[in-house]
Amino acid sequence: MNYIYLHGFLSGPDSTKGKFLEKVFTEAGHKLYRPDLNGTDFSRMTISSQLEIIDSLLQSISGEVVLLGSSLGGYLAAFTAGKRKQVVKLVLMAPAFDFVNRYFQRLTPAQLRDWQETGFIRLYQYHYKEHRQLGYRMVTDAQKYKNLPIDVQIPTLIFHGLRDESVPYEVSIGYFKSHPDAELILLHSDHGLYDQLDKMWDYIKIFLNLA
Repeated sequence: MNYIYLHGFLSGPDSTKGKFLEKVFTEAGHKLYRPDLNGTDFSRMTISSQLEIIDSLLQSISGEVVLLGSSLGGYLAAFTAGKRKQVVKLVLMAPAFDFVNRYFQRLTPAQLRDWQETGFIRLYQYHYKEHRQLGYRMVTDAQKYKNLPIDVQIPTLIFHGLRDESVPYEVSIGYFKSHPDAELILLHSDHGLYDQLDKMWDYIKIFLNLA
């Protein structure tokens, strides 16, 4: 079995969650792939470019795959699983299923207009620990995925924080209700779920038969 962790938006493979998961998977005797979905040029990153990185990695791996994803990485994991039978299980942490609608709604009309007119927006990128420019193609490309259904019929374990202010836990409840193969664990935490990492690993070990 192969295991792949997909980080979230404005994050990276060496995030707190990424490092934790690599540590516990290694201790359990398994390799965890952690692709950098930012690509070689963050300013040109889009939903499509991230999916291409994931697809390229999957093509290089033989055998079945479990995808673990955080926030936007959770959405990308579920979307990929719906397209590739190679993916047999999902572990999603605060998955941003409605990222396209929700994230852009957080920006003011003036911010969106300026982004479109200049072609770039400056955002703090936690992976690089500095502000970076992101091109407007992120917005135009995202529209292709705005209303696409996620057709996943594989065992899925979802974690979501009850105090999540970035992606409301109701989003995961909605997904859970429409996907009979999904299991939802609601935790007293925020979007990062950092104070629940050990507890989540206990669930993950059982779900993936690693215990």
